[in-house]
Amino acid sequence: MKSLPLVFLLYWSFVLQAQDVVAVGEQPHLARLHIMGKLADGRPALPAAPGVIPRLVVKQSFTGAVDYKKSRGASAKGAVHEVIDPQLPVLEKPIAPRMMTREELVAFRQSPRYAELAARIAKRKKMRMVMLSATVYDEKRTLLRWWAEGKSFQAWSNVNFAHLGGCSSFVKGDQEYMLFMGIGAVDTVKWGQRYAAAGRKWKAPTIPRLPNSAEKNPAFSLVGKMPSVEELAPITALHELYLQEHKQLRQAHADRVMAQREKEVELLRNPPQPQVPQIYFWRGKRNEDTAVSPATPDSETK
Repeated sequence: MKSLPLVFLLYWSFVLQAQDVVAVGEQPHLARLHIMGKLADGRPALPAAPGVIPRLVVKQSFTGAVDYKKSRGASAKGAVHEVIDPQLPVLEKPIAPRMMTREELVAFRQSPRYAELAARIAKRKKMRMVMLSATVYDEKRTLLRWWAEGKSFQAWSNVNFAHLGGCSSFVKGDQEYMLFMGIGAVDTVKWGQRYAAAGRKWKAPTIPRLPNSAEKNPAFSLVGKMPSVEELAPITALHELYLQEHKQLRQAHADRVMAQREKEVELLRNPPQPQVPQIYFWRGKRNEDTAVSPATPDSETK
């Protein structure tokens, strides 16, 4: 039998590795992970504290079309009011920072305050930002794309990553992960119907075989080029997090879906009414210290 060239054997080994399924639930002695902060559950955030609005006395008003993008000829109906100067307090100029002298720096490094700051910094966990794209197919499988050191990688997962949409950061050991994740959803039946209506045929992606139960055995299968252990660490950690916290992740996702449906019903029942924009202005004294001089041909050439 003719021997196979080494290049082919290496390539075949790479293909086999790319098709391997990493089953997190089968790994022993997993580290304990926990979610940082509160999971988003669809409830609105607390309103900001109301600002202090000065009492405005209107001198004269004008209502009509107001040009807001003259270059495009765009305008909208609005009301413009000239008011009496409300005499707002003048903001003080910020104090320029002063550099420490050499003696002050040496004294600070010998102070208890410096020791306290150094101890606090030493206790801080390592921070890692994860840029991740998740496309969920039929709420069962997710195509993951993530980036590390300028390189992109892909994997199929049996986890519905929409369940992780309310998580912005989590901790594994001494490592904290911050998630920047975009999530999309694909209904393969609807996509097939849309293509058929246009006289075309939609080809669904080929999804590798993965364990059915993501709650008991979250798993993923790498596609294409292989990441290093460090580059793969965020994906592994996310599946470990799902294994340990899938109950509250799924509940928070269900709450978000319910809140969105309630909001849509409320908007249909009470649609927002268009409002006439209100613009208020007053004429103040020119501040020579902060005023910007108009550009001149001489100043532009300097």
